[in-house]
Amino acid sequence: MNNASLKSKNATILPYREYVDSLGKIRKSMFYAELRLITGKGKTTLCRWRNGDVRPSKTERKAIAFALGKQVKEKLSAEDIFPETYSYKGSHAEAN
Repeated sequence: MNNASLKSKNATILPYREYVDSLGKIRKSMFYAELRLITGKGKTTLCRWRNGDVRPSKTERKAIAFALGKQVKEKLSAEDIFPETYSYKGSHAEAN
């Protein structure tokens, strides 16, 4: 998936969500299992990140970008998938 295909006409879709949604069922399951291991977070938090309710911490964003990059076979930066300019909905929208 190239960057041009991720630039949605609807700017309200979080790039992280677009990447995750592009994974097949098995790869998505493996990705979420890895995220739970490396971040120590549960399914609820992973869903909140995917939905753009909450922005992960800087350390978590870097770990997520690395793990997701392995799945999509691209080098991703934390800012690529969780841009600061996105309107996060939750109470932790301003997380570092």
